[in-house]
Amino acid sequence: MTLPAAITLRASVVRRVARKSTHGKHAEDTDFVQAGALYRLMTEPQKQRRVENLSGSLAQVSREDIITRAISYFRAADEEYGSRVATAVHPLRRAR
Repeated sequence: MTLPAAITLRASVVRRVARKSTHGKHAEDTDFVQAGALYRLMTEPQKQRRVENLSGSLAQVSREDIITRAISYFRAADEEYGSRVATAVHPLRRAR
């Protein structure tokens, strides 16, 4: 196959994939579904490490509105996830 033919074939495949991907969205698809599903698959030690890492980083953010927004995103993924991050962040913020 020549280079121009290969490029044309690739472009054709990309267009077909792009068309199909716009038709397959489900009503329950949000920006948070995969994050929540991943969190719920984690073991308890993995969840604890994730919460500790996130809360340690969030505690260093200077703007409270950014922290609140980030926590709301974790809650949108999974209520427990967001609650645990919020519970872990607030004592770290006070310690600063």
